[in-house]
Amino acid sequence: MNNPSGDQQQSPHIAVPAAVPGPYRTPADPPLGQATHGRQRALPAGPAAVLVPFHVGHKPRIPVGQRTPIPLVPANLLPPTTAHRPPPGNRRRTLLITALAVAVGLAMVAVVVVRATSGPGPRDVVADFFAALAAHDPTRMPAGPCRNNPLCVTGALNTGYQPPNDVTVDENTGTGDIRHVTVAYTLDGHRTTTTVEVQGTPHGLFGSRFWSITTPPGAHLTIPDQTPAPITIAATRLPTAQPDQTTVLWVPPGRYTLTRPATPLLTAAQTTITSTSGPITITMPNTIEPTVTATVQQLIRDRITACATQKRFNPAVGPPSTTWHSCPITYEDRYTISTDPTWTITSYPQLNLEPADNGAINVTTAQPGQATIQFQWTLDLAEPRTWTDVTDTMAINITGQITTANGQLDWTPA
Repeated sequence: MNNPSGDQQQSPHIAVPAAVPGPYRTPADPPLGQATHGRQRALPAGPAAVLVPFHVGHKPRIPVGQRTPIPLVPANLLPPTTAHRPPPGNRRRTLLITALAVAVGLAMVAVVVVRATSGPGPRDVVADFFAALAAHDPTRMPAGPCRNNPLCVTGALNTGYQPPNDVTVDENTGTGDIRHVTVAYTLDGHRTTTTVEVQGTPHGLFGSRFWSITTPPGAHLTIPDQTPAPITIAATRLPTAQPDQTTVLWVPPGRYTLTRPATPLLTAAQTTITSTSGPITITMPNTIEPTVTATVQQLIRDRITACATQKRFNPAVGPPSTTWHSCPITYEDRYTISTDPTWTITSYPQLNLEPADNGAINVTTAQPGQATIQFQWTLDLAEPRTWTDVTDTMAINITGQITTANGQLDWTPA
């Protein structure tokens, strides 16, 4: 037989009869075949035995200092395995669940990748901006310029608004988070080209960006600080500006109709503005109600007549608190003693009426009227006195403002 240690094969071992029991040894006894320092242990009585020296023809089972390969056990001598194998049905179910989990994971990764790479780009954001205008939907406008902007509320562009047409959106230019998109459109028969700045904000995975418009196209409208009545632009009302403050409103591209209702003094007004770029100032037409012009003329004539009936050099009408300059006729009395004057209106003035920013009507003189005063004066302190007759002519000039109080017209001289 082969020798696992690789040593040459020894001569056949000397067999010890199986019936012969081996020597009886204790743990303290030395190995067989070695001297016991002058003494040997006596073998027990029994059948004759042959003593074989230990070193003759014997190899230790595990040689010291050498690798001894462990012999392989043949498969037919192995004991039956006790490992548990799942039934075929369970294995198929496990494989199916694993496959589904892998598929779901891959699908989620694909969704993230698609969302990160196929979101609205700079050009898409600008195209959606003009699509919202075409749909008269201001709620899709950029949040920044729409803050406190009445043109961005629902229904603000339903009427009185014409959006740009023939819109052409070019590819964006630039790199990084700032891009520029060139847009051309037609408005009121004119072709306009503008550049829209779009900024990207990183978010999510795979370096994706959320794009938003930072400089939206359009114009800035200055709201007048005084107006006869609230002004409506498109289908929404402009806010009321505070006195001595400038209020500017962003207006998206388009053509807008501005309206103002009638007042007791002015007719209803309407105008249009076109928003493309730059600042816009509102200029509403102010037209005085036709009946108001005639009423104002008669109102001032009645005042002059009332003043002329008074025999005073400085006539005044109305309550004491409002009598200052209440009459447009006056005369400086330079004499110590004089009689009460008499006024005669020769002609009434022709008036110039101009609507004011606050809705009142400014009154000025287009052609002065004329009044004659007559009186007597003397320097004598006692009778008989000598009287001197005076007849003088004065121009009648009208200034002031026409307002309405409690639904009635009122003239306040300046």
